[in-house]
Amino acid sequence: MKVARMRSKASGVQETYFGIVDLNSSDAFSKLASPLGKAEQEFFRRVVADILASEDKEIDSASAKNIGRDLTTSKLNGAEAEACLERLERGFWLVKAVYDDEVRYKLGVRSEFQQRYAPTEAMEEQVSEI
Repeated sequence: MKVARMRSKASGVQETYFGIVDLNSSDAFSKLASPLGKAEQEFFRRVVADILASEDKEIDSASAKNIGRDLTTSKLNGAEAEACLERLERGFWLVKAVYDDEVRYKLGVRSEFQQRYAPTEAMEEQVSEI
């Protein structure tokens, strides 16, 4: 665990955030702590990967929901994917931004903390802490 400080525009304005980052999220206790099912965890990892791969570090809502249909563990329908996105938003893992009636998702402050301070493998497994 590490207490960390970071400046972020996740909320839309530049703010300073303080948080605790799990540097060893691959341990068994962290994995047991997740309220997300395996399909939701895979869904979140794939949404984060698409966000990080995009040029503007965002993904549109329709693309995010469609990821649920391509999962290997179990498929998520549109309503289930939307519910998972809302849950991740409430937990500050993702941020929903609306631009001219277009909904887009980007990394939330908790995901930014994990990405910045934890090893690469931990970012992929950060869902164990959701």
